[in-house]
Amino acid sequence: MPFLNGADLSGGVGYFFAKLSQAAKITKAAAYRILSTLEKRGYVATYERVRRYSIGHAFHAYVRAAGEADRLIEMARPAMRSLREHFGETINLGVLARGGVLYVEIMESDQALRATSEVGSFDALHSTALGKAIMSRLPAADRDALLAVAKLVPRTKYTKTNAESLRAAIDTAAKLGRAVDDEENEIGMRCVAAPIVNADGWPLAAISVSGPSSRMSLAAIDRIGERLAASCADVSRALALSDSRAAQTNTGRQSTGTTGG
Repeated sequence: MPFLNGADLSGGVGYFFAKLSQAAKITKAAAYRILSTLEKRGYVATYERVRRYSIGHAFHAYVRAAGEADRLIEMARPAMRSLREHFGETINLGVLARGGVLYVEIMESDQALRATSEVGSFDALHSTALGKAIMSRLPAADRDALLAVAKLVPRTKYTKTNAESLRAAIDTAAKLGRAVDDEENEIGMRCVAAPIVNADGWPLAAISVSGPSSRMSLAAIDRIGERLAASCADVSRALALSDSRAAQTNTGRQSTGTTGG
């Protein structure tokens, strides 16, 4: 958010409206419109009696989420690199966001004919292996809530646009530990994905291996899927261990602080 970048909101309980507009080098009218929008979305909070603003809960949540995404990417990279070196195909890391899949890390294949996506781009849940892998580990109520509002738009003639067939594919993914996109998102491309979960089994993300159907045969998909699922399980365990150690460290600090007081 350029406006927030131009205005330092970290001092005290908040900055006066005039100081914010001056710091951002925009007119007061423009500042008011921007602040009103940010306030509605929770990115700034207002102190009504003195008309002061400070960072809101949504902005703090965004910063926390960004930090978690960085940690996830860092811990997933070794597994992604190993998968790319072993299979020679494009490796994607995606998370659930805005009712779709957000690509947060991609390691492209070196081959001329390869699957390509862009970090920061979105894709559909229903037509991608990443989306189905993530949904396969969601609680039934959360999954159904997503599917209830999802627009099952056909990306290709093979896309599952029927809710029942999609649920069946997700159930199969849950049993196998991996999901498949059989030219459902793009003709000529296949993909297999497995979920990364936290200690409670909640899907944090998924890693996929994508490539041309000529190389990604259904037999190859099975072979790749087994190794991929094992790699994602390793990342899940590493994340859970990291969380456990962080919790123990925080508990130790709190205990030391209490004793010292």
